[in-house]
Amino acid sequence: MGGRRRPRDSGCRQAASMELANSLPLLFAPSVTVAAGLLRSEVELGPSETMRMLSARHHRRTEFASGRSYAREALAALGLEAPDIAGDARHGPDWPAPAVGSISHAGGFAAAVVALKGSALSLGLDIEVAVPLPERLVDKICLPSERAGLASPTGDAAKLLFVMKEAVYKAYAPMTGVRLGFHEIEVRPDWAGQRFQALVAERGNQPQWTISGRFARLGGLLAAGSWIPPTPATESASTTR
Repeated sequence: MGGRRRPRDSGCRQAASMELANSLPLLFAPSVTVAAGLLRSEVELGPSETMRMLSARHHRRTEFASGRSYAREALAALGLEAPDIAGDARHGPDWPAPAVGSISHAGGFAAAVVALKGSALSLGLDIEVAVPLPERLVDKICLPSERAGLASPTGDAAKLLFVMKEAVYKAYAPMTGVRLGFHEIEVRPDWAGQRFQALVAERGNQPQWTISGRFARLGGLLAAGSWIPPTPATESASTTR
């Protein structure tokens, strides 16, 4: 997800691009590779990527293509090639074995994070433009317990909760095939430490999950990263330890 509000001049955008590329790795473990920057205007897409974007508008195609371009760049750093990254909006990208990853774009920027499956089962990344959530959406995104912890529902904290939940969803859904509502994810942020834990509600044959992450305010952007380690923290796993 993401908005279209962008820094006004090219110098500001270049500085914001560098900040994004330098800051996103801090949201993840050192084993995670990150590639990020400004949207790219000329990107060659693979066959399935092209098919998916046949009816897309120009801006949407540019965001999609830029995300795939940064994903290929991050994969190359791991020695992997992916000329055509298939996938859909529900399940996310189909990463080449043995990689996992996540893609996000907002405000004229795109980013991708990837890792080998031995270091993580799944990754989630979300970046959003740093504008407050409309107040009418706060209760749709935030649980009462989360809203009670906000100094102001009109500040960027509510938007950060949204970003954290998106990052958690993007790590959880591709691995489990379960689509979550915002109220099925309870985020417990450590505002000072810029970390969070998210409790994902029990669904069907899936137990309750605990997913960790980090977040950051990056000038005109908000970002969050989450990961599921090789041994996930689930209610059933914790009771057997």
